[in-house]
Amino acid sequence: MKLFSQYDRFELEQDIIKMWNTSELLKEFVRQYLDSPTIMSEDEVGNYIDGIMRVHDLQCQRLWDGFELMIENRHFESWDNKYFENFSPAKITIKKKGKKKDE
Repeated sequence: MKLFSQYDRFELEQDIIKMWNTSELLKEFVRQYLDSPTIMSEDEVGNYIDGIMRVHDLQCQRLWDGFELMIENRHFESWDNKYFENFSPAKITIKKKGKKKDE
């Protein structure tokens, strides 16, 4: 895993691929749950699902942080292009997950 200072499109691609792993984790959990000779309690089932959700949330946040960094470093745009003459990355407003609105 690279540091965010070294984040590039290949790292972004790897993070996107990791996101697909969530469904594989859930499939494996269901397989284990249905095929296991021992019966899981409701708490155990909830803990497994909660763990998968928490890891998925961390992966989503890493992917978003990397995407923001790439926008900041102008990885997606051709800044010499006439369509972007008046474009400023400072004008982009990105809402982060979990922030509360000011009341």
